[in-house]
Amino acid sequence: MADETANIQPPPPTPPLTQAAIDSATEIANWCEEQRTEAEKLAKAQIRMVWVLLLGGLILLLTLPRLIEEIDILWKSELSLPKPIVERAKATKQRVETAEMKMREEVADADKRRNEIAAQVAAAEEERDSQIKSLRSDLTAPLSLWRSSLPNFEGTDFAITAINSGHRGMIAAAIEGDALHVWLLLLHSTDGHDWTAIRPQENGERIEGELSALLVMPDGTMVATGGEGSVLDNHEVLLLRSTDGGDWTAIRPEENGERIEGKLAALTIMPDGTMIAAGGEGNSLDREVLLLHSTDGSDWTAIRPEENGERIKGELAALTIMPSGTMIAAGTERNLPEQKVLLLRSTDGHGWTAIRPEENGDHMVGGLLALTSLLDGTIFAAGYSHQPKSAPVLLLLRSTDGRDWTAIRPKENGDHIAGALLALATLPEGELVAAGGEGYLLNECSLLRRSSDGRDWIVIRPEQKGLRIGGGFVTDCVLAVAPDGRIVAGGSDFFITSLPAQEAKDLAEQVLQNDTQPPGLHLPAGSAERLSAIASLRREVERLKDNLGQQEKFVASATASLKRQSEAVKDVADLPEELDKALRANEVWRQVGQTATRLAVIALLVYLVQIVVNRYRYLQRLAGFYQARAQAFHLLAASSRDTALMQDMTLADLTSLLSPDAIGFDKSAEPPIREVVSLLQTGLRKG
Repeated sequence: MADETANIQPPPPTPPLTQAAIDSATEIANWCEEQRTEAEKLAKAQIRMVWVLLLGGLILLLTLPRLIEEIDILWKSELSLPKPIVERAKATKQRVETAEMKMREEVADADKRRNEIAAQVAAAEEERDSQIKSLRSDLTAPLSLWRSSLPNFEGTDFAITAINSGHRGMIAAAIEGDALHVWLLLLHSTDGHDWTAIRPQENGERIEGELSALLVMPDGTMVATGGEGSVLDNHEVLLLRSTDGGDWTAIRPEENGERIEGKLAALTIMPDGTMIAAGGEGNSLDREVLLLHSTDGSDWTAIRPEENGERIKGELAALTIMPSGTMIAAGTERNLPEQKVLLLRSTDGHGWTAIRPEENGDHMVGGLLALTSLLDGTIFAAGYSHQPKSAPVLLLLRSTDGRDWTAIRPKENGDHIAGALLALATLPEGELVAAGGEGYLLNECSLLRRSSDGRDWIVIRPEQKGLRIGGGFVTDCVLAVAPDGRIVAGGSDFFITSLPAQEAKDLAEQVLQNDTQPPGLHLPAGSAERLSAIASLRREVERLKDNLGQQEKFVASATASLKRQSEAVKDVADLPEELDKALRANEVWRQVGQTATRLAVIALLVYLVQIVVNRYRYLQRLAGFYQARAQAFHLLAASSRDTALMQDMTLADLTSLLSPDAIGFDKSAEPPIREVVSLLQTGLRKG
């Protein structure tokens, strides 16, 4: 190794540089200095860039959550919604819930209204059924429904004054005419419904007057009694006799060749066939009790009851025979201005004893107009009683022997019934029926149905189309029992018959079903108004049912809408929960995404800083490179004046000594200061 070192030859000496070379070296050195300065500026700029990147990274990290949130919105899955939409969904949910609550209230109100209408329907139906039941009970009660008769009768105004029946049918007496003249009228019927008019005549002229009583004898002979004469004249006693009910013969009783003045109002027949007629003798204002006696119906003998040698004032209106054979006559005793109840009793029809019922020790005020006798021996008298300056009230007298009488005054609603009883009849089953005029003027016909004891009475007031039947005369209400058991009643311009039970029931159902009153049918008083009320209730029930049906449809529709609304509310309410579940399900990936975003930002920041730092290092090396060249050229220029100083150093040597061999992005090497100093010391020693 020592021999090899000894063999190395030193390089030839460097020739000195010319002035031009020195100037060029100096110029190059100056350019390198400028490049070094520019590189240092760029390096400083890189330092500032690092600070900018660091500051920007800090700001980015501070604002990264919001950025991540925005990025997360873009990265959310299809089950997720942006926050504004979620907020709108919540607002929509609240509105839907409010709408549902309002709709629920409306459904509750509608259901409440439906229940109210249902209650109204039930109440109206209950009221309707109650009224129908009540009216049905009244319509199906005995003697409640009556039918008009006289379909074959044609004539002027008339008033029925008497009715009787026999095996050949029924006969009715009536008056027909006007205010000045009335004529005799007889009506004959085989069924009590269709009547044929008979107008008795003599010498081609109708008989003027009034018939008040009828009698049908066992052999079929018919006898009628009354009075003959005009309205303004005093009546004379008149009787009519017929064997067939078609042809009638007038009988005018006389005494001493003169007609008997007065009128007969009652007629009966004794068990031995003797007929007795009763009435009043004299003018209408001063009559005395009169009876006529006949064994054949043609010849009549007058009987004039007396007391203390004086005639009894008044007139008789009714006759009856008790099962024992005792005869009873009833009427009114007139000692003007008083009218008092009068009864006569006889066992043979010739001798009569006056009986004057009393109350509180006084003779009973009033009058009797009808009599009837029951099979058990009980006898009833009917009429009226009144106190001074008061309206007459219905009066019934009851007796079992014809001597002692008990007063019965029917009541309604706790008050005595105003009016007078004008007729009595006994039904086949023993029920007692009375007819009379009601009211102060006695111008409306009423019927009373007897109870089992004859004391309690049920008032029956027949109506035709809501109007009471009746006329304007006291005697215009009479009764009779038809052969088939029906009751026939007549009065002024009316003739009615009761209906059998089954027919009455069928007609009652027809009336209740149609809410109408068939023509010719007479209903109990007040039935027209009750039918009208029932019809109104039926219409009200139908109206309420229609409203109920509409309300039920509305409730059903509203309930269906509420159900759909509830489902919508549930869907809207479930949506945030489902979104929340979806978000929680994606939370891991979302966190991973957020973390990855943060790491990516940090990595990018580090990467950028690394680039800037490396660029800074590069520029620093570049500055060192140019500085080394500049220094080398300066040394070279300086050494040209003293060749001994750097006779062994070349430019390449100086450059390699003062700068790195290459430019890189790695860390800069340390400057070769010690080598340069060592070379310089060596050169100085050689010199």
